[in-house]
Amino acid sequence: MLADYAPPLDRLVHALKFGRDAALAPPLGRALARRLAAALPECAGSADRAPAAARGETATPVVTAIPLSIDRLAWRGFNQSLEIARALARARRLPLDHRLLARTRSGMPASTLHARERRLALAGAFAAPQALAARTVIVVDDVMTTGATLRAAADALRSAGAARVINCVVARTAHADARRDRPRRPGSP
Repeated sequence: MLADYAPPLDRLVHALKFGRDAALAPPLGRALARRLAAALPECAGSADRAPAAARGETATPVVTAIPLSIDRLAWRGFNQSLEIARALARARRLPLDHRLLARTRSGMPASTLHARERRLALAGAFAAPQALAARTVIVVDDVMTTGATLRAAADALRSAGAARVINCVVARTAHADARRDRPRRPGSP
């Protein structure tokens, strides 16, 4: 996690998602890459893998992003999480594969649902269409509120054979557990 979903970061994320300002994704992705490097040095890119190889690790982690529904992608014109993931992967010299996760169904935007409704709506909402052969997968999303989206994505990736799933989010809403059953206003995380 880069930071709490609070000013000024909340305004940047909101402008990226709802203002459709894709130019904000690369700096957010680079900042998230620096945070990832500090928190998990084992997720080094290909140029930095010598220490990992000395520990017996061979496979470079792969980066992917939470896929959008077709309707949301058409409205926005880009997947904000994928654009953040693209910048993170480039900064860490890691491979990016946006095909590791597929959305199996669309529904109400998660930002409009209670925590329990999110969990139910997102259970099984993703599939991993290719075998991952014990890979480490770094999943990028813009905002985490309850963790239901990331949990559903991780479940799909593990079902496809991922050995480890690392969730990277730009922002997390503060006190998500305390607010989990409050309704969300449209457009909020």
